[in-house]
Amino acid sequence: RDLAAYARDHLVRIYPRGSRVTSTNYDPTPAWNAGCQVVALNYQTKTMPVWLNQGKFSENGYSGYVLKPDVMMAESNLWTADFNTLTPKKLNIKLMSGHYLPKPLGAGDRSEVIDPYVEIKLHSLTKEPQSYKTKVVDNNGFNPVWNETIMFDVYSNDLDLLSFVVKDKDTFNSDDFIAQNVIPISSMRTGYRVIPLRQANDTPIPHAFLFAKCSWAD
Repeated sequence: RDLAAYARDHLVRIYPRGSRVTSTNYDPTPAWNAGCQVVALNYQTKTMPVWLNQGKFSENGYSGYVLKPDVMMAESNLWTADFNTLTPKKLNIKLMSGHYLPKPLGAGDRSEVIDPYVEIKLHSLTKEPQSYKTKVVDNNGFNPVWNETIMFDVYSNDLDLLSFVVKDKDTFNSDDFIAQNVIPISSMRTGYRVIPLRQANDTPIPHAFLFAKCSWAD
């Protein structure tokens, strides 16, 4: 609460501590939710914190900034970033299918067909993201079908981010990354939607997408 009040009238910069010698990153969402204006990351490490940053600033075409929500600038009812004081809205995501999912980056043409699944997370005001993992579809990267419905508690349309990460299930080793995308809730539209997929470095993957239906519960 004190940081949120301070950031209303002062410029606050957050950055990784020097002891992160392997260029790991922290979760940037708590700093954004507190109103911090500059949240630096180790951009050479292409994992979820950097994907969240890319999604956050996709809201206005990657212009390099987004305006603070009005609620953060109010002089009365000071913003506290405490989700316990808010009433969430229910967001339904029905993930129906994937299309033209590639093999892991670097895999040869003769490598095995992928067994894809999707991790969906809502990065919100809660301490940990709300998360869901779909079933694994065996041997189908062309048009896997899930038809699974997930409900998330959205506490702030202006701050919450929804991430999709597609992985290839591996029985003996760690699961391989396939694709990702992070979408601000403020950019979500209801109805049947195509979710384009991107590589770890945020480069678009031609033709690859997820197909979903988005709706708000009454």
